[in-house]
Amino acid sequence: NQREQRLRQLISKCYLRLGTWQYEIHSMSDETILTDIMKNYEQACTYDDSNYKAWNAYAVLNYDAVNHFKQRI
Repeated sequence: NQREQRLRQLISKCYLRLGTWQYEIHSMSDETILTDIMKNYEQACTYDDSNYKAWNAYAVLNYDAVNHFKQRI
């Protein structure tokens, strides 16, 4: 159904935007926020698995998180 697909794409964009805003405001300041951002990016990828921006944001967040926690060790 085309309407359902467009709705899923819109929801995906909303989750991506929410995660991006959270990341810009909080960055890596708190592990709880980091988990929330990651969940939002995961939801964005789940609702529209062809959303390359969501996949890219998710990959960059994981890369940044690994580097952040590496520095803390």
